[in-house]
Amino acid sequence: MAASARAATVVATGDSQSAAYGDRLQAMLTRLGVDASALKLASGGATSKVYAGVDVDLATTPPRAHDFATDAIELQADLVLFMLGTNDALQSDDWFPQYQTLISGAFDRLDAAGVRVVIGSNLPILPYDGYPRYAVGDERLRTLYHPWLQAQAAQRGYVYLDNYSAIQQQANWQSWYSDNGQTPGYVHLYWRAPDGSRPGYDWLAERMARGVAQAYVGDANLDGVVDGADYTAWADHLQQAGKFRDGDFNCDGIVDGADYTLWADHFNSAAAGALPVPEPSCGVLGTLAALLIAARFRAKRRQPASAR
Repeated sequence: MAASARAATVVATGDSQSAAYGDRLQAMLTRLGVDASALKLASGGATSKVYAGVDVDLATTPPRAHDFATDAIELQADLVLFMLGTNDALQSDDWFPQYQTLISGAFDRLDAAGVRVVIGSNLPILPYDGYPRYAVGDERLRTLYHPWLQAQAAQRGYVYLDNYSAIQQQANWQSWYSDNGQTPGYVHLYWRAPDGSRPGYDWLAERMARGVAQAYVGDANLDGVVDGADYTAWADHLQQAGKFRDGDFNCDGIVDGADYTLWADHFNSAAAGALPVPEPSCGVLGTLAALLIAARFRAKRRQPASAR
C-alpha cells in the first residue's frame, strides 16, 4: 500500500497455528523494534476453501463465508503473513489443484492492492500410528505444498520462510508438540512450559516477526521507501546496540556495516541521491568505512545551509 503517516499494519492469516502465533506477534515485533501494529485473521481448521470464502468459516460468530485476503485489504494491511496448508494436506489426493487455484487467486488480490506478503511454510506433521493420514499429509507438505509456495514467493517477490526445516534445527523441537496443551501431540505447538509459556509458538512468532523485518529491510521507519531517513537512523546508532527502528536491519542486536549494506542494496529513493551507495557486488561494508561515512554525514548535517 502507499506510504502514509500511520503505523504499518501487519496481518497474520491462516489456521489455528496462525491464530496461536498471531497472539504473540505484537510482542515479538516490539522486541525487534519493528514499529508495526499486528492483527490476525485466522481460524481453527481453515483450509484454502475457507480462506478464499468458498466454504463457511465455522470459527466465526456467527459462522459465515468470508475472504481472508479481502478482509486483510479492508483492514488496510501493509503486509500479510500467510501460513496455510496443513488442513488441506490432510484432505483427499485431488485437493492440491484447488489449493493452488484458490491461494494464487488470494495472492493476486493482495498483489493488486499493493500488499506485501511473507509466506511461512507449514510445520511438520508428526507421525501417529493410529492415524496414517498424518504421515501422508506431511509428505504432501514436503513434496507438493511447500515447493509450490516457494515458487510463488520467488515469482511474486515475496519473502519465503522455510519453517518446516527451521523448526527441526531447534533443540527438543518435538517436545513442543501438543494438541491439547497437556499430552504429546502431532500438529499443534500447544505444549506449555512450567513457566506458563508456549515455547513452540513463541519461536514461531519470533520467526514470523523476523520475516516482517526481512520484508521491510532497510526501511527503519516502515514508510514504504528506503531513503535518507532510514540512513540517518542507521548513522545515528552506528556501533551501538540497537533495534530495527535504529538501523539494525538484520536484527542481530548491533547497528553496524552489515546493516549499511542492506540499506544500500535496497536504496531506491532520489531523496538521498547524494549519499554513497555501493554496488551490491561490493559485499559487506567494512566497519571503518561505515564509521567514516557516518561521521561525514553527521558533519554535513551540522553545517549551515549556505555551506552545503
